[in-house]
Amino acid sequence: MSSPADLSKKLERVFPPERFRRLVAAHDCEECDAIRATFSHKAWTDVLDAELDAHDGVLPLLTPEAYCAFLPAWIRRGLWEPDGGVATMALINMESSEHVDRFTPLQRTVLLECVQHIHQSDPFRVQDEESLRELESIQQRWRHEPGQ
Repeated sequence: MSSPADLSKKLERVFPPERFRRLVAAHDCEECDAIRATFSHKAWTDVLDAELDAHDGVLPLLTPEAYCAFLPAWIRRGLWEPDGGVATMALINMESSEHVDRFTPLQRTVLLECVQHIHQSDPFRVQDEESLRELESIQQRWRHEPGQ
């Protein structure tokens, strides 16, 4: 199994860090104001762990473009803290994500490798039937099949 450091490097290769200059969250509410204040004009590699921890459940509130730009930050955090809230929320969101087709086949492959690592590194997830079902669901949804 690859290390979190190796997988983080893979993420950086397939998701080149670029400042995100578009709309991060479209809703007009306090939570989305906070999301915009935290994530606007940052690359995913610039997002601090504390910022991810504070906003672990906001992936569904991101615009589709922002989701694609920042999902790697959630996954990277999950690699280093697989039993944390950020990892949990990333996996829950990936299981039902409507944005899978926005990722390249290579990005999807690396994301799945990272999800596998997160799952295998969390002693609870490895033994939990619901977590195993979640992993299978993510793998089925995100696996790239030729012709997709």
